[in-house]
Amino acid sequence: MHRSGDTRNLENDSSSIRNHDRRPKAQGPQFPVASHTFCSNDASQLWSTSTLVGCLRPRLNYEYWVDVLPKPPVTLMPFIGAARYTFRGHLYWACTEYLLALCRLVTMPHSPPVWFTCQSGTYPTPQEAERLVWTHIQHSPPVPSVRALQDMAEEQKGYSVLDYEHSDSEVCDEELPNARPSCRLAGLERQGDPSIWMTITELEIHVRQQLGSDAFSRLERTIDHCCIIQSSKAANEELMTVVRLLMKNLAESFICFGNGPQWRKEAVSTLFQDAMRA
Repeated sequence: MHRSGDTRNLENDSSSIRNHDRRPKAQGPQFPVASHTFCSNDASQLWSTSTLVGCLRPRLNYEYWVDVLPKPPVTLMPFIGAARYTFRGHLYWACTEYLLALCRLVTMPHSPPVWFTCQSGTYPTPQEAERLVWTHIQHSPPVPSVRALQDMAEEQKGYSVLDYEHSDSEVCDEELPNARPSCRLAGLERQGDPSIWMTITELEIHVRQQLGSDAFSRLERTIDHCCIIQSSKAANEELMTVVRLLMKNLAESFICFGNGPQWRKEAVSTLFQDAMRA
């Protein structure tokens, strides 16, 4: 007798389960995959943002905001975004690549970096590389170790590939040499006369004045071809060779007192005189 009632109840329960199964299943937030790579013609640079999945341009309909990148340090603003492709931008990141190459020779001596393997000749031993690291980096207070310095440089390098839209408006170029002045002055005082040093902004101004606006623009375009652009158009290979050597020599001759790369003025003059003769 009550089996009939049980049957009706079971049918109702079954119908409820079937209706429940027809409900649309909730979808989690969908994130786009961002993949963008810059590679130089001579394979000396390779950067990828493929690991920055879903964190570059979050939209409101994502429902969740995850892995939002922190705002770039103010001292990096003149070297990212559109400024990444200027003379000073190319030079700054070339210095960073060279410093990272030295650090990796120390921390991973059995895997020499491309900076050294893409050119003929020998490269420094781990002991020589560590000595070069501390010749280039003279912060006050000092960086505790090569590994710590490598971590700092790799973290900075992550900003070099980002299209940071506000980089040009956050800080004026003229303000960069004055950032962290106590660090800069402490290091410069140990080197004697501060006037013998040239910041990267002062170096760019000096080169523009020496070459003139038109020739300086051609220099920047040539650096683009050397470092970034893979063009099908025939380029002046002789000029590109000279520019590559110039950028390499500048990158391998900087000193940092905690306020970005700097160069001795007489060394810069010598480098450009040699480049012009070439």
